[in-house]
Amino acid sequence: MKILLVNKFHFPKGGADTYYLRLGELLQKNGHEVAHFAMAHPKNLYSAYQRYFVSQVDFSQVQWNYSGLKNIVRMIWSREAATKFRKLLLDFKPDVVHVHNIYHQISPSILKECKKKHIPVVMTVHDYNLISPNYGLFSHGQIDESTKKYKYYNAIMRKSVKNSYVASFLAAIRAYIHKYLQIYENMIDLFVAPSQFMKLKLAEYGMDETAITVLPNPVHIPPQPSIKENSVKPYFLFAGRLSEEKGIKQLVEAFKNLSYTLKIAGAGDAVLNQNTENIEFLGFQNKESLEKLAAGARAVIVPSVCYENCPLSILEAYAQATPVIASDIGGIPELVNDGETGYLIPANDTESIKAAAIQLMEMSEEDYEIMKQKSFKKAQEEYTEELHYRRLIDIYNHVK
Repeated sequence: MKILLVNKFHFPKGGADTYYLRLGELLQKNGHEVAHFAMAHPKNLYSAYQRYFVSQVDFSQVQWNYSGLKNIVRMIWSREAATKFRKLLLDFKPDVVHVHNIYHQISPSILKECKKKHIPVVMTVHDYNLISPNYGLFSHGQIDESTKKYKYYNAIMRKSVKNSYVASFLAAIRAYIHKYLQIYENMIDLFVAPSQFMKLKLAEYGMDETAITVLPNPVHIPPQPSIKENSVKPYFLFAGRLSEEKGIKQLVEAFKNLSYTLKIAGAGDAVLNQNTENIEFLGFQNKESLEKLAAGARAVIVPSVCYENCPLSILEAYAQATPVIASDIGGIPELVNDGETGYLIPANDTESIKAAAIQLMEMSEEDYEIMKQKSFKKAQEEYTEELHYRRLIDIYNHVK
């Protein structure tokens, strides 16, 4: 089968981009021909089809000049993307197009090109962009669902996007236009939600539930989990973006009053007190380093205070037979068997983080070994790449 994967970034900037890239490798490994369409960027990985990529654009700051206005129009409907995508379709002739995050940098203009050629389109929904200009349903330190029932203007009033009236206004305008035209609903054959929570939230905001199927993210699982070295001082691990919605401030606050070591792997804009002796800030780590860190950790902590979808950090911990401590929010409870593969804790609760960490450190080694085995078994039974591949091919065949 010839499959065209589409995503705004062609490098592992975040979880959605990582999934998109790994999916391409998985499909190729199973004998399929894969092409990519993305935005040109200095950090991009190589693609044989990168000559078709749309030009780079930065939406972090909006300029009120001719160039800025062109970018605003591009965010809503990119003629450049449509033109280049049309040429790629003629060249590659895909059986299925699988889109991921195409908002802003690419736009849904490419979907119309698929419709013209009667090529089926599947879309994996990685965030809440389809139902709100506030794509994380999070702003100013808390869950924000004020845009429900198409009240996108509330995003402007609350400065929900980047704490900016301008960014919120542009996001709201885009959302209103795309919703009025029903672009995604009319041009996507099937939406894939990585969690049941995401599917229900999309339906709650007005999308057709029958057009959404659930397929959790996969994870690469080694034949045997790594053996933790007893000589290494026990530590807990946070791996992810250092930003407010990830609960990183609550995590740091919890460990200020604990004697255990916390290792923080990741980069971001959160302002944190780094003067705590038992907290190590490791910065960005590559895939291999993260696997080693997860394998050696007593537990991986996912203290998110936002509606997470299907966090890879939890699955990557299980793949190394490492239990998790995770917030009981969004799609996370679907991944964690409380008391068996780790502990679910209330979101935004520093004391619960401390209590769970203490419980994991003080449990007997026999009980901890059982928890490790259950974590690894859950990954083996529910989140393997092989299982994900088979279910995804069924989805592709369904829409063809």
